[in-house]
Parts: sequence; structure tokens; C-alpha cells
Amino acid sequence: MMASQRTQTFSDSESPTHSPNESFNLNAEEVTGSGYPYSLGRTMRQLTLDADAQPDPADLFTILVASDLHLGYCDRDELRKNDSLRTFEEILRTAKENKVDFVLLGGDLFHENKPSRSTAQQCATLLRSYCMGDGGINFELVSEPTVNFGHMEKQFQRINTEDPNLNINLPVYSIHGNHDDPSGSTYLSELDLLHTYGLINYFGKAVDLENIEIAPLLFAKGNTKLAVYGLGAIRDERLHRAYLENQVTMHRPEEATEEWFNIFVIHQNRPAHRGKHNYVPETFLEKWLDLVIWGHEHDPVPVPVLNKEMGFEVLQPGSSVATSMSDGEGKQKYCYLLKVAGRRYRVEPIALETVRPFYIEDINLTAIGYIKDDGNADVIRDDVEKFLNKKMEKLIRKAEEERRPQQPKEPLIRLRVDFGNVEPLNPILFGQRFFGRVANPKEIIQAVKSKPLGRNNRNGDTSNVSQFKSMTIVPEVVTSIEDLLKEHFKRLANDHLQLFSPDFMNESLKQFVHNDDKEAILDAFEFQKAQVEKFLREREIDPASVSDLPESIRAYKEAHVDMPQYLSDFAAWRVNSSKVAKRSPSQATGTAAKRNRTGSDDEDAPHIDNVGPLSLAPLSTQGSVRGRGRGSRARGGATVARGGARGRGRGGAASAVSPTESEEEEANDSGDSNGPSISSRGRTTTTRGRVTTTTRGRRRTGHITDYFM
Repeated sequence: MMASQRTQTFSDSESPTHSPNESFNLNAEEVTGSGYPYSLGRTMRQLTLDADAQPDPADLFTILVASDLHLGYCDRDELRKNDSLRTFEEILRTAKENKVDFVLLGGDLFHENKPSRSTAQQCATLLRSYCMGDGGINFELVSEPTVNFGHMEKQFQRINTEDPNLNINLPVYSIHGNHDDPSGSTYLSELDLLHTYGLINYFGKAVDLENIEIAPLLFAKGNTKLAVYGLGAIRDERLHRAYLENQVTMHRPEEATEEWFNIFVIHQNRPAHRGKHNYVPETFLEKWLDLVIWGHEHDPVPVPVLNKEMGFEVLQPGSSVATSMSDGEGKQKYCYLLKVAGRRYRVEPIALETVRPFYIEDINLTAIGYIKDDGNADVIRDDVEKFLNKKMEKLIRKAEEERRPQQPKEPLIRLRVDFGNVEPLNPILFGQRFFGRVANPKEIIQAVKSKPLGRNNRNGDTSNVSQFKSMTIVPEVVTSIEDLLKEHFKRLANDHLQLFSPDFMNESLKQFVHNDDKEAILDAFEFQKAQVEKFLREREIDPASVSDLPESIRAYKEAHVDMPQYLSDFAAWRVNSSKVAKRSPSQATGTAAKRNRTGSDDEDAPHIDNVGPLSLAPLSTQGSVRGRGRGSRARGGATVARGGARGRGRGGAASAVSPTESEEEEANDSGDSNGPSISSRGRTTTTRGRVTTTTRGRRRTGHITDYFM
């Protein structure tokens, strides 16, 4: 195909599903233990790719699929810092050995939104080493790259194999996950940088969360037409609502629509048990899809799972590195060869050989017979410790016997112990004797609570032990900093936190801490402030009636309680704000909050009806508004509100007594463009974002910002 053919048009996703002889399993067996009520087994499409019916190599796409690599996980742990990178290299090496056409990643290439320099450098080193060099590309992109990569700068709206300055022989295509998702006022992630460097092709980035349009990458190889759709991670509640409100559109090629093999790469919660709206049901997807590659879930399901209702199959690759001590992480990990010829395909799992060994064992001391009473109170704890030591030695020997040559020597071992009425052991002290022998000596023991079981003889019957393993284990409650802050703000809401929702504050804090998003808290403040101001304007609240504000805001608080909806609207607001920055380069250095600060023309902000719960406290009538940045202190003994006028264009510092002309000049010099205008006679006037009453020589402020402090 010629480049001039790249005039592919799209149509909305409305077409009949595949005929049953194409889609449904033959001799399917029910999946057990996976949590997914679907069927496993080869479809007729898969069977036709067996050895007795090999397709023409000129028509065969060979793709290496992997997901959730989490590069940089534990990069401060001297023993484990290279685990994710070692397996990433194995995946790239496997791709080269199998001479694949390209690598397809299902999100979470990085463990953090802003990986360390060391992790970023080592990732770039591996990509350059394995993906650059001589060698032909035997397929062609026939869709318009400016549509597929519209989120990039104009000169980089293309795939790296068509960049005249690069020599790529192993292309990598990736969506983002929830760990390496775009954030901040510029809405960028590490994948944007890798795309700009020409090391990967970053697709599936939604830039308008109110209207999510998914256009496929269209590839052609011989007679095979391949459409690859991608959607990077979006907050599950928001994407769930977007599907319900028909805000997600998947475009199909108008030409030879039924000849395309359709793959959808997605990175979201899959199981329904995580919350009513905290996942994406498979029934939300399109029936004309052939294969869904579902990232985010670390538990691998190494063969495609048929959704009988929808007619497509789902491949859940799982992760390539263990990032938690859970059952799913302890399973064999894989990458996959996906072979597509025409409308037929086959998936071949390839076991990864470099993953660190991982063993979990559940222990119920009560069921085994370790029960504290008056006769053994002095020795029972020592007996338990000796028993657990023996368990550890047994598991370490097992790891040594089963270790593959390329695996790290030190295994991960987790003992989930129900101590019953025995005092739990200190995990740190217990693990000290295993330093250098296991990879996680400080977190070997996890104290848990299980459902009560019948007593068992420690030397005999073990039926209760196996029964324990099949039961749900409920970990003891662990208090996080988010939980502590949430409780703290709830206790003080009526006196200290006057408008900010505690739940919203915690979500902003998580963004700040986990994603290193330094603008999250400021943007959250500005967003909620803008919504309340808009609420008051729309209801024509008398700006001079300060006494009406508390009651009005209380009514607003009681009317809006949907926090997931509010968080989704906040995310959309930040995305829209970043688009404003792109259109106005002079504003790109500011935060999203600065671009929507006044709230007077806030077209990008979502409707106020979607705002979450708030905390309300009495209006302060003394002092003045706290701003951002450094402010000026009034001369002549007049003090200025703490915080002054920080930052350009934010509420300035107002004196608590009548200012002089020089004081007014100093306040203006402090960068206060939206603060109150103060005359030499001490009169204040109404300004944007501020509700004031005008008196002579005395100021009563009812600025909406007072409710946030």
C-alpha cells in the first residue's frame, strides 16, 4: 500500500456481530478459580492456525504482547531494584528472537508517574539496544497518524518507523496505565517523552474526557488488515459513567469494514467485586471486537477467555513483576505471541524465566494446635517462632530446588499467619535471621484474621489446614496516612475545614504523594473554589448579604454528595485546562488553577450540579484572605493577613485597618490584580471572587476563599 492511501475514513461503531462459527468455542471447558464466569478453549478462528493449516508468512502478523511491567518498582531496594528491568529485557529479547512485527504493551510500563532518572535512563537504554538497527519493517500503517497521535506535538504525530531520522527494526506500541498516567497542568507522562525521543509509539491517550473518541491504528500486511484500538487508563468511575452516557465512541474503517481484525487494548478494573461503578463491564464494549487485551489485572489468565454474550475473547496478560504479596502475583508470569492472519488468530503464552521466585503460605496456628493457655503462656510464643522458622527453611530449600538459571537467587516469601490468641511476632525481628537469603526479610510475616475453624492436632490431622487455605483471609486493619487525615478533617470540619471536602482533600493528597503531582492540591483548591463561586452566581446570591452565604453554601453542600462524580469532573477540568495551555503557549508555565482562577468565565469547568460533599464552618469576618506566595506587610503598624498576596493574580493582602496611600501602593506592587481596590479613605469595593460590604474606616470581608481555610 502506498502512503497516499492514508486517507482512511471512519464510521461510528454500528455493525453486525460475527457469525457463530467464527466466534464461539468448540469443546469449551468452564474456567474454575479465575473469578470470571466465561469459557476457555480454542475458537474455530484459532484452530485454523494449527500446524496443518499454516498461513502465508506474507499475511501473518506476529505480535509480542505484555502488560504491567512496572519499571522502577522497588528501585530503592538494592536487591530488587533491577527485577522489573531484567524481565523487560527478557521480553524485548524474546521479541527479537521470534522476529515479531511489533511489541504491544497494555499499560503501566512504569511503576510511577515520574520514574527516577536511573529507571528512565535504563528503560531508554534497553529500548535503543533492542529496537534500533537495520532491518526491514514488513507492515504498513494505513491510518492517518495525525488522528492516532493528535495528543503529540505536530512534528511528532507519526510512528517512529516512518521518522527519517531514526532506524527502527522493532517498534513498540503502548498505552498508559494508572501508574504512569498523564498528570499536571501539561497533562504529560513519561510515555510522552519516550514517544518524543522516538523510542516508543504512545497511543490511546484521551484528551477530552467528556467526549472520548477512539480511532484505531490501521495496519496492513499482505492480505491481513489489523485494527488496533487503545484507551489508556481513566478513573474507573468516570469511564463507567462515560459509557453509560454514550460519551465513548469507537470508530471503524468504512472501507472493507468486515475484513479488519479488531484488537482493543484497555487498562481498567475488570472484576465487578471492586465496586458497583469501579470497573468497566465487558458488556460496555463493542460486539464487533475480536480480541480484548486487558491490562491492569496482575493475575495472568494465559489463554483467551470467551465472553459468550459479546462474542469476543479477552486476554488478560497479567504483570511481569510482583508488586504486592498476593496470590495472583505468585503465579507463573508470561508474555505472549499473538499471531493474526486474515480474521484468524492464535495466542501462545511464553513463560518468563527471569521473574523472582515467589511463595505464599497460609498458616492458622489455632487450627494446627498452637493455643495459648495458663499452662503454656511462657513457652507458646517461642514454640510458634520455632515452627515458623522451620516453615521458612522448608520454603527456602524449595526455592533453591525450583529456581531456574536466570532467576534471582533470593526468593520472595510471605507467611500469612493467623496467630489466634498468641501474641504476634515482630516481623522485623523475625526477618533479621533471613537477611541475604530472601528478598523481603522485613515483610515475611503478615498477621491476618481468618474465619474460626475447628481445632486440629498439631501432630496429626491436617484437614482443617487445607480447609483454612480455601477460605477468605481478612487482613488486620492497617491505618494509612490518608485514613488518619480523613478522620482528622471530619472531626474538625465544622471549625477549620470550611469548604474543602475531606474525601476530595485525600484524593488530591494521593495524587500529590503517589504521582509526585505538585499541582494536585492547588488545582483541587482552585477547582472547588470556582465551582462554589459559580453556584452562588447562578443563584444570584446578593453579594452584599454576607449573612446569606453560610446558609446558601450549606444548601449547596447538602445537595451534592456524589464524590466519584466530582473526582471525575475534576480530572476532566484538569485535562481541559491543559488544552488551554497548549493553545496559549504564554500560559503553559502556569498551573491549571491559574488559568481558571477567577471563575468568572469558567466554560471548561463541569456543571456545578456534579460537585461532591463539602465541609462548612462559620464565616470569618476578621482579618483578610490568605493568598499564595509572599506578600507585603503594611507599614505604620497595620498588619496584613497571614500569607499576604502570594503569586500573580491571586487575592491580595488587605490591611485590617485603614491603609495609607503608600500602603495601597505597596499592596498593588505585591502582584494583586484581582484583590480589592482600597482607597486612601479605607473604602473597599466588590471584586471578582470576593463579596464585601462597604463601610468607612472598617472592612467586613465575605470572600468565598474564607470558606476554604
